[in-house]
Amino acid sequence: MHRLVVFIPGIGGSVLRDDDSGETVWSHNKRALLSALRDPGSLDRSRELTPAGLLMDVQALPGWTVAQGYTSMWEGLSGIPGAIPDDATAGVRIERANLIAFPYDFRQSIRDNASALDARVRGQLARLDRADEPDSVIVIAHSMGGLVARHWIACQGGHEVCHALLTLGTPHRGAPKALDVFANDLRIQTPLGGKAVQRLSAQLRAWPSFAELLPRYPCIEDPEHPGTGLYVHDLARLDPQWERLAQAGRHGWELHEQIQAGWTALAKPPKFRLRSGIVQPTLQSARLTARGLEVSELAPLWCGLGIFTQDEGDGTVPAISAFPIDVEDHDTYDEVVDILPVTHGRIGNDEYAVRFVERCEGFPTMTAARGTKRNPGLGIDVPELFTVGTAATVRVSIGGVALDNPAAQRVYVSAAPADDTTAEGDPDAGVENLRAEWDREHSQYVVDLPPLSAGYWTISASARAVRRAGTLSMDRDVAVVDLEED
Repeated sequence: MHRLVVFIPGIGGSVLRDDDSGETVWSHNKRALLSALRDPGSLDRSRELTPAGLLMDVQALPGWTVAQGYTSMWEGLSGIPGAIPDDATAGVRIERANLIAFPYDFRQSIRDNASALDARVRGQLARLDRADEPDSVIVIAHSMGGLVARHWIACQGGHEVCHALLTLGTPHRGAPKALDVFANDLRIQTPLGGKAVQRLSAQLRAWPSFAELLPRYPCIEDPEHPGTGLYVHDLARLDPQWERLAQAGRHGWELHEQIQAGWTALAKPPKFRLRSGIVQPTLQSARLTARGLEVSELAPLWCGLGIFTQDEGDGTVPAISAFPIDVEDHDTYDEVVDILPVTHGRIGNDEYAVRFVERCEGFPTMTAARGTKRNPGLGIDVPELFTVGTAATVRVSIGGVALDNPAAQRVYVSAAPADDTTAEGDPDAGVENLRAEWDREHSQYVVDLPPLSAGYWTISASARAVRRAGTLSMDRDVAVVDLEED
């Protein structure tokens, strides 16, 4: 491996530590999630925290998604011949590392983190005696990390050294899931229905980074002109009550516009590939109703974005958002766009990153992901965060294939501990092969899980003997919390 490879996690994907107290404030331990729910002030933007490594295990990221962690990807990258890894946990730099993790303070602005990325990359290149050498860096980035990388490349001189960029589930056009938190609060599923987590939601709304995840496409249907769309920053002209949200929308819009303008102006952009999840039920659009701003999975057909509106997304980022505006017609764009039926948390642990680096480095590879073919797959719709005692409803959809008799299709759902936070030896700790029933009205298969104990769980769905597709399967990670736990 000749180039410097940099991995950038998504929002919430970095361990954060308080150096003054020695406390690890954010990590893969489920107590970090409980702490954020009970005492959101621990993640207040004004608190001085130091990035101290990647999340390597399942974790619920506040207001965003449940992620699998980055263990498989990091181990795969570390196994590339000649790789000398530095996962940023040692507290000191590994002098000759040519594979580095870039954890960052995800509460702060993407601009600030891009500036920190520049300092980290330039410093490591200097240690490798390759300071400012063109085409010397390969970047792998998950989710918001892709926006950090693109701002660095387009606006902070990263194009001078960056050879190639791979983004995994990056919200290049923002995500209505962030809009839902701004307008309606983060919600946790309880036996009595959804419960707003207001204090944590207020913290998230104070993070510049979260505003920068707001949609930059016209995802809100204009109530005055049905069939046309509004941007988030347009809301205030309809009603002054939306001024604060509109200001956050303007902040995010300006960042995305800056990235677009910078990237378009590059004489030689780096090679660029992206991978996007599809088939999963995903918030895509919003409507103003008497109850407020209603964010839903309905496709924003008024945007004129074609087939991407039919692909839904990865459960967090709509497929229409995973493709940046400024590279649609760029001559130097690497025309391979990979779309696959996978969730947002799991695409970030995608071992395809290893093949990407090997290809950039000229290693022989056995396979290559090519084209934009849409493969059949399953979508899983289940609350990612719910409390002990909740019988969560799981909805499964089959995409990319036509079924002659959907009601006769066999679909099963199971739940198993995702890590050692749940007692695997407990006979009541999991459920296997619950048959899901066909819901004709919503074109989904539905089953209710029995209440699960506290911890991280993997919900698995399988559809057997699907016509022309065989057996399809899909997993989704969820978190069950006990808000009364000591």
